Amino acid sequence: MELDPKIAEEIVTSLKSIINYEINLFDTHGEIVASTDKQRIGTSHQAALIAARENRSVNVDATHPFPGSKTGTNMPIVFDDLVVAVIGITGDLQAVLPFGNVIRRMTEVLLRENWEQTYRFNRQKNYQEFFELFLSRHPDLSYVHYLAAVLNVDLGLQRRAVVGRFDLSGPSAVRPDELDHVLTMRLAVTPNTVYALTNQELRLLVADSECPDLALLLHQIGTDLAGCGRPIQSFGIGDSAVEGGLSDSVQQAMLAAKWGQFERVPVQHFCDLDTALVYTAISDEEAQQVVNKVLGKLTPAELVKYQQVFDEYTAMNGRLASASADLFMHKNTFQNRLNQLAAKTGYNPRDLRDYTALSMAFKLRDYLAFLTHKA
Repeated sequence: MELDPKIAEEIVTSLKSIINYEINLFDTHGEIVASTDKQRIGTSHQAALIAARENRSVNVDATHPFPGSKTGTNMPIVFDDLVVAVIGITGDLQAVLPFGNVIRRMTEVLLRENWEQTYRFNRQKNYQEFFELFLSRHPDLSYVHYLAAVLNVDLGLQRRAVVGRFDLSGPSAVRPDELDHVLTMRLAVTPNTVYALTNQELRLLVADSECPDLALLLHQIGTDLAGCGRPIQSFGIGDSAVEGGLSDSVQQAMLAAKWGQFERVPVQHFCDLDTALVYTAISDEEAQQVVNKVLGKLTPAELVKYQQVFDEYTAMNGRLASASADLFMHKNTFQNRLNQLAAKTGYNPRDLRDYTALSMAFKLRDYLAFLTHKA
């Protein structure tokens, strides 16, 4: 473990606030990496070198002097059975010795916390890159296999992609490492699950064999993240696949999640999508052309008025009495608005062919507004 000077500086500053003695943090070569006595940074310390090499505390006083060393004690810092650093306290030996074990243990805790944070950060970077490969229809499988080996991911397992879209409507001060910790704890029971976090999404590859109840797992994850102030609006689930087929599953899950967020569906399976496949396949420019052609003659106020009537007409399957009652509107008024919609657009909602065009145009208009809002 290489000591990061910035982290080392934070550690000695924290320790100095506990005891009123100078603190030095050494690397395993006996060189001072960080110190509350800035002039000593970069100098060598023989007592610290011995402490590192022999994994034992080395005291310095008048009867036990060492070149480059001041009176005090130097203790090895052990991480995973290896000496990774040495912590030293400068001062009268009898005065500083009682602080020795406390300072050593605190340093080990601080270094471990930093290592775990760095490990999670690097792991997330690799996982993000792993998922990015699957966003291509034809990922470089040789690189996929390389990253899988680095991350210890068994590509032979049957997996399905899951994408959760975050609710970004409210303020959130949640740090990514907090979310990562929560997810690590939750997914401990599914060790072959791969996950990555972005600003907008949670992406997972869940092994089928480890998760017989995917709905329950997603409910638990959603509850955990909501408790952290980062709720998921919709989970999208792709088809089960292995190796190269995971690219399709990831893209299916992303599409399903986006559509589920649009339709306000908590969990959307790709296999359950129907007309959504058409709406999402059209480019934004083509979608706008459809909207303009069918609804372009309506003013913004008319669009709101007639879409309300059209949506209710659809919800009630064309039953005018039920639709008008739902809107607290007289049946004749409701029917007149449908007639006005037909006259102004040239598309009659009571004609099946025209109804399809109107339905698609209103839906695409809403979807474009959703995409613009989420951009």
